[in-house]
Amino acid sequence: MAKLPGKSFLTASLKKWERKLNEARKRHDFYHKESKRPESERQKLAAKWHKKVKEAEYWVFRRRTELARYGPAKPRIITAKQAGIWQSSVFGSLGPEIKATTHYAASPRARNLKEGIRLALQFAAFHRGKGWGTISYAYLIPDTGEIICGRSTSHKAAHVANMNAGNIGINFFCTTGDRPTEAQKKSAQWLIANAHTSAMPKLHRTDRDLRKADIRAHNAWPGQSTGCPGYFTPNNLGV
Repeated sequence: MAKLPGKSFLTASLKKWERKLNEARKRHDFYHKESKRPESERQKLAAKWHKKVKEAEYWVFRRRTELARYGPAKPRIITAKQAGIWQSSVFGSLGPEIKATTHYAASPRARNLKEGIRLALQFAAFHRGKGWGTISYAYLIPDTGEIICGRSTSHKAAHVANMNAGNIGINFFCTTGDRPTEAQKKSAQWLIANAHTSAMPKLHRTDRDLRKADIRAHNAWPGQSTGCPGYFTPNNLGV
């Protein structure tokens, strides 16, 4: 087996390829929508940037996979049942997990697990009142880094307007101006690398490796008008 590159090299390389991926996606989307050029030229340019998107996606996935081998220790996992959160499938099946979204809760910070569970139950009741059945986030992470499981990963939720199919919601108890704790960062990194493994309870386990998913901040998806997730972006969380 080839020797694994150093963690600092992998981290720098991941950031480089994430920048390239973001740029390639922007260019690809631009040439799809741009109308000043002849259609044949736009298609050629879009195809060029599509290849660059695929190349960058490969390297981002590879670097994330390699960094996961240095990954943080498993955090404490609290199932929805343990937290007192009920399940609902009012929106049907989630489908293959091809996307994941980071959110802030627009709430006070949960300084510990007890506060996290209390707030999670409040969200579940609020979301049920909106007709969403139960909490719309699959995972919630307080300041201390525990992972509180919410809606089953089998059930579609309502956490990104018009973008919920195959989309896993990851929520952090915070609001505008707050920043992730080190424990939250480590738990988010562990979760992305291990959500599909037997380390997660079956009800809250993904079918797919989230390191292969398109992971974005809430406001990075098309058509979203929100400040969410503030500083809790995939880049700031290291996922």
